[in-house]
Amino acid sequence: MSSAPVAHRSRPTGWRFVVIAVVALGVFLLCASVLVATTSRSGSVTEISASAEPTMQGAKVSIRGKGWPVKTAVVLSASAPPGATGELDFGTVQSDAQGEFRATKLSKCTTRTPTDTSTWVHVKAQAGEARATTRISAAAWLCMTS
Repeated sequence: MSSAPVAHRSRPTGWRFVVIAVVALGVFLLCASVLVATTSRSGSVTEISASAEPTMQGAKVSIRGKGWPVKTAVVLSASAPPGATGELDFGTVQSDAQGEFRATKLSKCTTRTPTDTSTWVHVKAQAGEARATTRISAAAWLCMTS
């Protein structure tokens, strides 16, 4: 018994090309919008890093930034640490000729209850449309006793 070859009709692939092209365009636009949101007008990526350590007076917060608009005031703030009633205002700092800055701020302690090590305070920097955020452990805001 021999089987005769079955003729298959090929489906048009034009619609597949259109679907792939639309998906690729969507992915490209999504990536481009993320890149624009984190890039300053000078074309450099704005960054901040921060660390905090507990002191007898409160949390000593060190903030560094690079890729910011040159010689521009950068506004620094942070989300409310445990026990605080609102956001923290760290004021402004001036970026240098390379678009970098450093700041050390002292923030009062806000809680006498040890915080969960997974609790974070989000440090934010903004200069015009340039923005960046990082996070540090909230444990630095624990009031120390002498």
